[in-house]
Amino acid sequence: MRNNKLLFALIWATFLPAYWLTAQSAGLLVSDEKYRQIPVLPAYSGVKYNEIPVKVSLKKYCPVAGDQRRTGTCVGWAVGYGATTIQRAIQTQTTDKAQITQYANSAAFIYNQVRANHTDCSEGAYLEDALRVLKEKGDCLEASFAFNPDDCHSLPNDQTFLEAQQFKAQDYAAVFTLDEEPKNKIGKVCKVLATQTPLVVGMGITKSFFDLLPGATQWDPADSETVNGYHALVLVGYNSVEKYVELFNSFGPSWGQNGFIRVNFADFERLCRYAYVIVPQPNTSTTFAPTATAPPVTAATSGEAPVSAQYALEGAFAFRQPSGSVTNAYGEEVMFFEEISTKVVPEWPGNYTTERPVFNVGDVFQLVAREVPKGRYIYVFSQNAQKEINLHFPRRQENMASAGFMLEKTVEIVIPSEDVLLQIPMPGYEHLCILYSHAAIPGFDQRLAQLNQHNGTFAEQVEATFGDVLIKAPNAQFSPQKMSFKALADPVQHQLAVAITLKVYAQ
Repeated sequence: MRNNKLLFALIWATFLPAYWLTAQSAGLLVSDEKYRQIPVLPAYSGVKYNEIPVKVSLKKYCPVAGDQRRTGTCVGWAVGYGATTIQRAIQTQTTDKAQITQYANSAAFIYNQVRANHTDCSEGAYLEDALRVLKEKGDCLEASFAFNPDDCHSLPNDQTFLEAQQFKAQDYAAVFTLDEEPKNKIGKVCKVLATQTPLVVGMGITKSFFDLLPGATQWDPADSETVNGYHALVLVGYNSVEKYVELFNSFGPSWGQNGFIRVNFADFERLCRYAYVIVPQPNTSTTFAPTATAPPVTAATSGEAPVSAQYALEGAFAFRQPSGSVTNAYGEEVMFFEEISTKVVPEWPGNYTTERPVFNVGDVFQLVAREVPKGRYIYVFSQNAQKEINLHFPRRQENMASAGFMLEKTVEIVIPSEDVLLQIPMPGYEHLCILYSHAAIPGFDQRLAQLNQHNGTFAEQVEATFGDVLIKAPNAQFSPQKMSFKALADPVQHQLAVAITLKVYAQ
């Protein structure tokens, strides 16, 4: 039997593609500086977000594994053919692998535009550049711009660029920072996967990665192995009982288990240096196959009046104060909060005051944004009694900025964080504003800096500053008590956002 195994290994090595035997890298170029420039997912909260399933698998939404051959195109395969295709299948709940593969997104459309070396197809690319292309230009179908291992120089034509616009990413973010404790990486990627969202990862790989035989289910690199390059893959599942993650590769269906491989938690934490989440554009179609080769005609392309394209937008906002502590399931003392009742100002829909008329200087509180659809954005800022403006979300720090979108409707954003409180600093009125938006608000920082230049009440200043992107009545409706709304965003008409304001008085 031992001789038979040895004979099989020798036969397999004879026919193994040469790049598996000789490659020192699978095509991912890495730059810590580029990674640091990408906003990081904020600390989401919420019971459903924190209590993740025991296991998650997105394999049923994956196309047949592609084969990058001897090229350094893994970035295109992971971002385009892999993650973008998988997300479209999830949005439309398509699980027919043949159909998913037939209408998969292109690897070459992405790679050919971002490759580092214009004369050498074995040269890799940066994931950050690929993500930028996906957000700005989209990605056409593989059938429209097919991968050719002998030609990475050709660029898409105008019609292909038009088709690609159907599949633009809404946004993207880093999942963890470079100084993240390895033990925390698994928790963060599993929470993202639990929202039915694949991740693109950049992992260090060793020689044994290329030596895996057909049918191998797990890669178990020894701690002593030297990382000899980085590779882009798609993270599509985890199992917290057997403690492994599952990755979708681009070495063809004959590699590993039909193109998939498992990696135990400890090895993943040690070798995964970069992780990215991509938020797709909202999709109202239930069909996986594109209905046209180009996006709907708008004023930008036809010179005629734009055609409206409405998308549901909703959200809720809570103002709460600590009222004691409780013991959680782990025996830890955690704060217990009381949500303060509010009422709408009749003449100003979307503007609220507290039922409690007066608070005390020094009182502490938190803000909670919830019930926001996946991929939609929130902005939270305040104006104190001295007219000073403070931005609370997205968070901006010297070496890190947080992403401004919600990962899933089940998650919450607690401001400033679950274990930190805001404080009313002085007597007078404290004004709070939360903007819910279908897409990133253009020029938000510049707008906020100019808010106090407008006259009137705080609500009037918000209207003057953001009015051109606010959704107008009757497309925005507000609850009379609870700070919540339902609206129809119309990006073509630039009606993107809804503003909720709260006035709090302290003495």
